[in-house]
Amino acid sequence: MPKFGYYGCILIAGILWGTTGFFNRALSDLGFSSSQVLFFRCVVPLVLLGVYCLVKDRNAFKIKLKDIWVFLGSGLLAFTTFGLAYMQTQVEMSLSVAVVLLYTSPIWVVGLSAILFKEKITLGKVAALITIALGAMLTTGVLTSGAIVTPTGLVLGLVSGLGYGLYSIFTRFGLNKGYKAITITFYTFLFSTIVVGCICDVPEAIELTFGAAALAPVYETVFWQICIGVVTCLMPYAFYTFGLQGVENGRASILATIEMVVATLLGVVVFAEAFTVENGVGVALVFVGILLANITLTRRMENRQSTSE
Repeated sequence: MPKFGYYGCILIAGILWGTTGFFNRALSDLGFSSSQVLFFRCVVPLVLLGVYCLVKDRNAFKIKLKDIWVFLGSGLLAFTTFGLAYMQTQVEMSLSVAVVLLYTSPIWVVGLSAILFKEKITLGKVAALITIALGAMLTTGVLTSGAIVTPTGLVLGLVSGLGYGLYSIFTRFGLNKGYKAITITFYTFLFSTIVVGCICDVPEAIELTFGAAALAPVYETVFWQICIGVVTCLMPYAFYTFGLQGVENGRASILATIEMVVATLLGVVVFAEAFTVENGVGVALVFVGILLANITLTRRMENRQSTSE
């Protein structure tokens, strides 16, 4: 696949992740807790991927015992830690601060990738990170909202950003060991489902879906559960994992911040949330940061082509 194909996969993943809030609100309105929503985000793609692999590619289930730490890392340290820490950050502090702390993830990824995979920390990456960080603060309004930051919330927010970024790190380890994207994604959801299933109240979730406590018809509830599992989890993680085969970790994490723009615009269009000049400038800065990463990528490709010639 051409380099820009992998690049496009990362952007698609970010766009799909940006719809999470929309589906999350739908399930929250039906009485599901945050941990139960996270459970559906794990179990739905796990079942679908499992069925696909059984029918089409049973070799995708095969992993070496010595490599299990890769999948435990992506499933527990990355996906589960990010989800639980991010939800608790929203409890401790405002949503705007939680979002800004979550988007420290590209900084974690760029730094760790430089240490672990010898990826260069270029001027373009630094410029993109600074621009996107400022864009995140303006988009969420955290600079003018007078938001309160608590020590516990700060630590949890940074952990959520680290967990979010660790998926790129462990996925890179898996890809370097020769595993397919579908294998990495399947085991990520498997281990995460086991842990989240032990934490959340699964019987209550079943009751809210099929029992007398249900606030909507079964078909409607199941529809939202499938959507949050497929649209916000299975598809974006599959696209992102595949895209990492052709894009550096640090650059991929920067490109995926388009999620924040999509989430903001959905809030305005669907939920009639306020959109100020400050928010508009923030969105523009996020796009500029993504563009900086794109320009750097394009120049590198051109230089390689001219060198080969």
